[in-house]
Amino acid sequence: MYQLPLFYSAQFAIILTTVIFLMKASALNSRSPERLALSSLSGLRFAIFL
Repeated sequence: MYQLPLFYSAQFAIILTTVIFLMKASALNSRSPERLALSSLSGLRFAIFL
């Protein structure tokens, strides 16, 4: 029973770092907020399907 919360917390940490990395990369690539929101949204969607 202890492996399930550990797995979910690790997955959550991976999702969090993925979203933060994508937001940082898109902020460096383009200054437009529309593209930043779109890339972070797609990154979130990609992380959820992991």
